[in-house]
Amino acid sequence: PELRVLSPAESFGPHNLHLKIDGKAELYLQSGFKKMICQRFALKADPKVWFEVFVYDMGTIAPAFAVYSQQKRADVRGLDLGAFAYGTKNALFLVHGGLYVEIIGAQADPRLEKAMVALARNLVARTKVTERSIAELGVFPPQGLERGNLLFFTNNAFGYDKFDRVFAAGYDLGGQKVTAFLSRRKDAAAAAALAQGFARFLIRNGGKAVPPPPGIPGCAAVEIAGVYEVVFSRGVFLAGVHQAENRAAAFTLAGQLYRRLGEIKP
Repeated sequence: PELRVLSPAESFGPHNLHLKIDGKAELYLQSGFKKMICQRFALKADPKVWFEVFVYDMGTIAPAFAVYSQQKRADVRGLDLGAFAYGTKNALFLVHGGLYVEIIGAQADPRLEKAMVALARNLVARTKVTERSIAELGVFPPQGLERGNLLFFTNNAFGYDKFDRVFAAGYDLGGQKVTAFLSRRKDAAAAAALAQGFARFLIRNGGKAVPPPPGIPGCAAVEIAGVYEVVFSRGVFLAGVHQAENRAAAFTLAGQLYRRLGEIKP
């Protein structure tokens, strides 16, 4: 009730999204973008204090999470608006089913922040969705997991054009920062072939094969540009560790991930 409409709603599709968000449209388009609706609102008490709402329909929750995770800002605070939501000084961002939502204020103002959160809460409450979680994110081992550092790449993960639908998670293992990744493939043969392909890709680009961690059948380890990559498959999952500066930490996390995948039903 403290808001008034400042501008009519606008709608954008794949053919003209660039007109509204020039420079960022490609991320949305390659992630499965359907359409976006945006509109501006201002405080009735002070029309110079306003914000703009962007609602991106990405189809399903994983693509919505992809654009949410790959653009996550620094210095954020958590928000009680679902599994994936955070705020900054003048904005809030969230995923609700297949929707990715940005609400961006013209300035930092406590009155504006209160209205933005209220609008977001109404949007979540009044928009029915069928997906509220992503199963793959529950596969990552919990020990050392940084839950605020989760990513999803719809394609071209880590610069490898065969890597699509790849989830990544940041870890802190005794002060060592390490990234785990995984991807569910159509069958075990496809997962194994993709793991082998990534190892070959790394070596073609200057990497050197090193002895892999013990206890992980078919695992490959590569040192490249001073960091370590580990890749393997288990069942329908491709998995590994990306850009680890410490080999021991990389191998420890790879072992944890391999054992965790053994607990997951296909």
